[in-house]
Amino acid sequence: MKRFKSILFCASGTSSSDAALRRVEALAAKNDASLHVVDVLSRPGEPKRIAGRCSETQEAAVTARLRELEILVMPAGRRGVAVQAEVLKGRPSIEIIRAVMRNKHDLVVLNAEDEAGSPEQPLGRTALSLLRDCPCPVWVINREEHGPHRRVLAALDAGEDWSGQQQESLRMLELAASVAESDGSELRIVYSLAHWTSNGVVRWPKDALISHRHRLDELLARCDLSRVRHDVRLEREATAEVVAALCEDVDVLVMGTVWRSGPAGVLIADVATEALARVDCSVLAVKPKGFITPIPFAPGRLGRAA
Repeated sequence: MKRFKSILFCASGTSSSDAALRRVEALAAKNDASLHVVDVLSRPGEPKRIAGRCSETQEAAVTARLRELEILVMPAGRRGVAVQAEVLKGRPSIEIIRAVMRNKHDLVVLNAEDEAGSPEQPLGRTALSLLRDCPCPVWVINREEHGPHRRVLAALDAGEDWSGQQQESLRMLELAASVAESDGSELRIVYSLAHWTSNGVVRWPKDALISHRHRLDELLARCDLSRVRHDVRLEREATAEVVAALCEDVDVLVMGTVWRSGPAGVLIADVATEALARVDCSVLAVKPKGFITPIPFAPGRLGRAA
């Protein structure tokens, strides 16, 4: 199932990043998509002594890293993937988002950061920033992920405005089915009944079980799941709690970025942040249609491309 035309992969220079790149190459080939591999080097402070020395050192670092990326992407080019390497300079999350806006990428993939390493933030700061602010879907690949996915979890939320949310839930469910189909994985679909109201209170619609079952059946009827082994469950807990409990047994969590998990209905609301802090599987976040990133657009290229 072809869904992507232009994929951006953020390389970190680690062996786990190389393994993730191989998966992204296969995804690009399957979708006939172009692949843009980037790394982001931070800008050092202004030089205090020798004028021009800092810029020369920075340029040398860009050149060296670009050459490494060119070698890294050679196998993809030999397999017929349209691939480009580029080095950017600045804050990783901001420069990646700006690259998405410049080049109109429709998927960003990155490895969970090796620098994270803490129970409070297993995905890393850059990953969380991209999950929140990037205008296209973001796939954060777990550092320990190897081989095909066994189980994919699609987390749906009852929400308060189902009429406005249903189309986004369908997009997310279709993407989850596509991921599961590509690896022959089992797809677990969880619909959480409890949600946060506009007053910031968790509510479980005890008297609306039948109507919510009807909503879910209606959604499932619109998504072709005939080629995917799948299981559907209704849960009484809030989405964040369900995700935290079930992700121990899945390889990829696919979620919509507008969970009804907070009064503002935005990704990485307090409850969603708490859930992601306990998630150690890969995460694929789907942006709602019309999402506008808060990162200002910068048309110029900050690094060098191959």
